[in-house]
Amino acid sequence: SGLRGEESYGDEGLCVKNEKEAKKIIEYRKDQEAYESIWSVRAKEAEAHIKLRDAASAGDKKSSSQRRKSRPSSPTQDVTLADIDGDGKGAANETLHIILRADCQGSLEAIGDYLQLLPDHQVKAKLVRSAVGPPTATDLAAAEMLSNACLVLFNVKAAGSIAKEADRLKLPLTAHDVIYNLFDDVCGKLSAMLPPVEKTKVLGSAEFLQPLKLSSAGRKTVTAAGVRVRNGTIVRKARWRVLRDNEEIFTTDEAESMRHFKDSVESMPKGEECGVLLHGFEDFKPGDMLQSYEFVMEPSKFDDSAARRQQQHYNTK
Repeated sequence: SGLRGEESYGDEGLCVKNEKEAKKIIEYRKDQEAYESIWSVRAKEAEAHIKLRDAASAGDKKSSSQRRKSRPSSPTQDVTLADIDGDGKGAANETLHIILRADCQGSLEAIGDYLQLLPDHQVKAKLVRSAVGPPTATDLAAAEMLSNACLVLFNVKAAGSIAKEADRLKLPLTAHDVIYNLFDDVCGKLSAMLPPVEKTKVLGSAEFLQPLKLSSAGRKTVTAAGVRVRNGTIVRKARWRVLRDNEEIFTTDEAESMRHFKDSVESMPKGEECGVLLHGFEDFKPGDMLQSYEFVMEPSKFDDSAARRQQQHYNTK
């Protein structure tokens, strides 16, 4: 069926009886290479831990004040493969290590192309091992040595013993028979590695109707905003902002007071009218909108749209 990849001068060839025997030999050699890679990683990690131990020992000789000055702002993390091989950009959790098993070489190539096209600004996916056929114990051994490793299957199934061992190792193992579901799975895993983002959630919006002059014993007259709630529910103890021509011109941590006729209220729903006093702002004008809002943390979404578009472009050629 032809050779895949580039050959180098001096590469050896092996004559076998049939394709089945060739695949067995290829799989065996891949397993051997994986084992050698695992032991190489273990040696590197052992060396790194020795360096950390020596550094800690040297640090113990310093005075307590010097140790306080040199103490990192976050707890010390164990050295991982991502730190050793340079995949991480200072943090091991920035790389998702993927071990891929698929039904044929074409599937491996299509999925591999997608992974290579993914952006790597904050987090990235790295295909560390791929092969045709169901997953093996070697795949699990390789995954065990990696941080943020997962086993992804396409049109193949894991044997019961392999699935049970993956569960024991707490290794994520997902199987798919639709390639775009596999893409969704990878994208979801990368999204989970991103930090949450702060978003503004508007609780309610109210339209300014007229100024309300308020006064009390021993206090100067102040101007509150007479408003009608257009959307949602305005909340006194939420954050507030004033919008004029859709531009924010004033913000405050909360409303000083809200009154519905003579009653003090904490919130007002859509369709109701009330007076709102904002400490530090009285220059209301027709058309102003008052909003109560809060900041919320929402999960980030990894954007793989460019990789999908490019993948579709390749498939239509």
